[in-house]
Amino acid sequence: MPHILICDDDDKFLSYIRLVLENKNYKVTVAKNGKKALKILLEDRNIDLIISDIMMPQMDGYELFKEVMKLPYYTTLPFIFISGLSSEKDIRLGKLLGVDDYITKPINEKNLLAVIKGKLQRKLKEDSVKNNMTQIFQEEKEITIPQSKQNIPEENDIIIFIVKWDDRYGPELVGRYPKTEIHSFNIHQLGNHLFQAMIPIYGQSQISRAENVLLNIDYLNMNTYIYFDAYLDSVKRSKQTQFMISVIAPKINYLHSLKLKTICQEISLKIKQKGEMKPNLKQKWIKINQILMSET
Repeated sequence: MPHILICDDDDKFLSYIRLVLENKNYKVTVAKNGKKALKILLEDRNIDLIISDIMMPQMDGYELFKEVMKLPYYTTLPFIFISGLSSEKDIRLGKLLGVDDYITKPINEKNLLAVIKGKLQRKLKEDSVKNNMTQIFQEEKEITIPQSKQNIPEENDIIIFIVKWDDRYGPELVGRYPKTEIHSFNIHQLGNHLFQAMIPIYGQSQISRAENVLLNIDYLNMNTYIYFDAYLDSVKRSKQTQFMISVIAPKINYLHSLKLKTICQEISLKIKQKGEMKPNLKQKWIKINQILMSET
């Protein structure tokens, strides 16, 4: 049973949303401000999704979001803002987070349930990829585990790479930046493992649309953002070439991932337009560094 945490200082709204969700067989926990919600999250690592108001006493929704993103085990936790606010700042943040992450009051019950369902299905896929990665690692046990990193990564800790599927050889690393081996793990092998973990979830048949996922790789003390896509290729059995663009760093939170998605979409578009699997990644890596080395 999925476990949803609702954070709002309006008792009537809390009761209403709780009733709606419990009638749909969700487990529900409520908090009346960000501090109480954060306390619950620190004590319970089994929350699957947060629904939070923005304007609340003691700690508002924005501050709660920032604090949650600092928790290593919750950096990929789905987060939905619900608010009656419509200021320029809130609209700008809402656009940044995406339509499924920012819902204005009064809410449409049907739309809210659809957003929740979509986010939980996505989380289930992410958990499946992570489980596949763990199983692959346990079977091979060849990747060197680096020492624990601090919250803000160093430049050398951030890597972007591209892996494509080859019908004869399987996953093939075709591009990366930095190009030098300065890491305490094998990037070729990691790319292979990530692609193998993604295929059962996203690539058993033709990919009809791009998919993306943010993962904690516990055994590496790292996070990775993966953008999975394909382009038409008539010579392939599947009539397409699947590829994966991945960014790995000591810390990538959910808000980071939204910005990384834009960069990966730009790379993917060039690959699709030119069929060139080795784009210049240096400039993209510089942008990624600026994103990940900020305190977002």
